[in-house]
Amino acid sequence: MDAEHGTAVRGDVIAEIRGLAAGLEPAFFERLVATYVGDGKRHLDAMRRALAVRDAEAWRLEAHSMKGASASVGAERLAELCRSAESAPVVPDGAAEALLREAHEEFARVRAALAAETSRSSRTGELS
Repeated sequence: MDAEHGTAVRGDVIAEIRGLAAGLEPAFFERLVATYVGDGKRHLDAMRRALAVRDAEAWRLEAHSMKGASASVGAERLAELCRSAESAPVVPDGAAEALLREAHEEFARVRAALAAETSRSSRTGELS
């Protein structure tokens, strides 16, 4: 990973995923990343909607889902933000709103890091 995005995802987790996927179809890693990114966008959008209508249960469920998905790809900081979001009071202009803003920013860094990883796979011809 490049220096700019290196801390957004843990390299050892990416290496472990690549190792597990080695015997599978070549595009497995790229499909996993695409699924994570698509689901992540939906989770963050659902969190925004839940916050807008003060739906604490929906907020917690989406934060929990995003936490687990992020941890599985090595996005530790994003997983931690979502863990904090799970217990944040769901009120506008409160901690939940700040956590959501930070989660969006971190998700952008994670997406960039994962894009760099998939690009590296394509350039080196690595099996994913």
